[in-house]
Amino acid sequence: CADHPLLPMIFSFSFILLGFYIGMNLFVAIALQNFTDVIEEVENSNLSDETLMKFKRIWAKYDTDHNGKIPFVHLVRFLHEIGPPLGFDNTIKVADIPSFLSSLDIHPEGGMIKPQETLA
Repeated sequence: CADHPLLPMIFSFSFILLGFYIGMNLFVAIALQNFTDVIEEVENSNLSDETLMKFKRIWAKYDTDHNGKIPFVHLVRFLHEIGPPLGFDNTIKVADIPSFLSSLDIHPEGGMIKPQETLA
């Protein structure tokens, strides 16, 4: 190494460059995989554009403050109005409503819920 003082610098630079290249490829691969998973989930969902538009329209009716949240106390009326497949129809028994709501795994913040919680 004493004969060629430039050799350790070349090795160090190439090692850092190769490590950066591998790390960047790993980051891009993870991002693309997550993007692909989301696209597949959307394509495989049984929700039509019409159903989602209906959800948005009815949600806007209950979201009077236009903050993207509705009061938790209006959730049962909202789910009745939205109907299947996102809500429930008139054939559901009143006694079954609490178990249906608990299956949604909704955690209201300040008595308000977000649309993502009802769609999940």
